[in-house]
Amino acid sequence: MSWQEYVDRSLIGAGTVSKAAIHGHDGQVWATSAGFKCDPAQIKSIAANMKEDGSGDAVLSKSGLNLDGTRHVFLRSMDGKSVYGRKGGDKGCVIVKSNQAIVVGGDKGCVIVKSNQAIVV
Repeated sequence: MSWQEYVDRSLIGAGTVSKAAIHGHDGQVWATSAGFKCDPAQIKSIAANMKEDGSGDAVLSKSGLNLDGTRHVFLRSMDGKSVYGRKGGDKGCVIVKSNQAIVVGGDKGCVIVKSNQAIVV
């Protein structure tokens, strides 16, 4: 399965996120859902500040999580592997860091960062 198929079938197809992307730690796009554009520099910055000891949380809190032209308020990080954000009302995002990639799931119209979103992403 290609990265694009993973985004389309496993992330978007699961129905728990409406936008998704996979980037390298350098910010470069590997795959993305239609119309979802994340700035590579922002993804690289988020990746660099996802630290197990939480030392990057202050930077993420100050800058927010800018995805697809929308600033999400940083809510929390977990062990340097996942970051959660919120954009008013019921919109949110979850970003997960693997050894080689950053997986981004964005949500429009669902309760912010439902537990099944984190499992899917």
